[in-house]
Amino acid sequence: MKIVLDLLAFMPTRAHEYDAGLDLYSASDDVYIYPGESELFDTGVHVQLPKNTVGFLKSKSGLNVKHGITSEGVIDVGYTGSIIVKLYNHGSKPYKVCRGDKISQLVILPCILPELEVVPSLEKTERGENGFGSSGDRRLMQTEDKASVFPERLRKLRERKRIKRYVLSERCGLSRPMVGMYERGEAEPTLSVLLCFSEIFDVSLDYLAGNEK
Repeated sequence: MKIVLDLLAFMPTRAHEYDAGLDLYSASDDVYIYPGESELFDTGVHVQLPKNTVGFLKSKSGLNVKHGITSEGVIDVGYTGSIIVKLYNHGSKPYKVCRGDKISQLVILPCILPELEVVPSLEKTERGENGFGSSGDRRLMQTEDKASVFPERLRKLRERKRIKRYVLSERCGLSRPMVGMYERGEAEPTLSVLLCFSEIFDVSLDYLAGNEK
């Protein structure tokens, strides 16, 4: 993949040879991100993505878990400008980002570009039009006993980390009331939500689901 670096930019790196993500570094001046706010950071990195791929900016797990700092973004093949990263502070304390700090990671994936076809109706599926929260994840919590373990474990893990419900919801891209609903057993988490909780609390999916003690 072809890459151009601005004068003050840092070369993207992989922490390990076969890591999917390329670490991106801030080429901007030092700045604080205050709780509930966001800031833009220039990396000074220009890339020419291969055809039929897409670049995703993903949060650094260490920044997310330890400080509540997240980043998300999409880079299309045709974009060759400097990669700009928007960092959000979901934590409770100001966080200082210095020039040369790792701020995000670039993950490049294949991209399917289907042609759009307008049809009178869509083929019927098992899920149909059921939307958010309709599926849960019964593959992990297959019995009522195990399903009842998750709310209690989530509450204890959250209290141990001293994370407020709304902060945990925001870190995992949920609406504010959702964590409270999970802890009361009023809703079931999807696999992606369980993965987010697993990363934040550093526990396995099986532990969250009640499949291990």
